[in-house]
Amino acid sequence: ITCLISCNNQHLFWFTTVPGQGDVCNKSFVTAFQGIALKKRLFVTGHSLGAGMSQVATSKLEFEEGLYPTAIYNFGCPRAFNCKGADLYNQRLDSRTYRVVNNNDIVCNLPFEGMGYSHVGQFKYITADGELRDDPDYWRLLLDGVWGKVKALGDLNIIDAVTDHLPQSYTEKLEMLSKRI
Repeated sequence: ITCLISCNNQHLFWFTTVPGQGDVCNKSFVTAFQGIALKKRLFVTGHSLGAGMSQVATSKLEFEEGLYPTAIYNFGCPRAFNCKGADLYNQRLDSRTYRVVNNNDIVCNLPFEGMGYSHVGQFKYITADGELRDDPDYWRLLLDGVWGKVKALGDLNIIDAVTDHLPQSYTEKLEMLSKRI
């Protein structure tokens, strides 16, 4: 599993998790970023598995390399940390991490909390009607999820949880939100 991070339109870093071998970090990124760290800001982003990997890579930069990304924006992100790891991540990176979920996106519910995994960062939720909500409560999520499924059925979309996860669904909703500003 690999995550690629870019800065100033240059690919500087790859981060790979190799089963049985742990994390492999391309040190050329660390060297390159240290040289420009005072001049440039680093933004990290990802969708789906790339979002989860960007969180793991960001924690490695922050905790092990002493490099501090400006912000982390993730879309359709699965749970990437166990509860202890999530607590450590949030102590340092919560205020800079934004986890965006599009209505009924199924990937955001995986792996299950009951398996010991937890989300990190600030929760930003896009409703079925395209509104942006900060950290909505359980009942709002439940009701909006049902409304999203009803709307999808009206559009003859029987796989709403999958289509809500698609990158183009996020792009469409975010473009609609940007026009309201």
